[in-house]
Amino acid sequence: MITELTFAVYTYVVAHNNAGLVHYLECKPGTTLGTGQPHVEQFTDETLAIARATELGYVFPDPENLP
Repeated sequence: MITELTFAVYTYVVAHNNAGLVHYLECKPGTTLGTGQPHVEQFTDETLAIARATELGYVFPDPENLP
């Protein structure tokens, strides 16, 4: 099943399967997101979104190692 969402405000999204697969996204207003993940959590507070993604096992890339 695909969940499709369109965001009216800047939103931080943590999509996951509750079993180790975690996606973290930042969506601008007007963005449409489609995901097959069964759990999609939305945040307007970046700190809360980062904390939740980290809690679920997401590892954020080191900005110094980005291309």
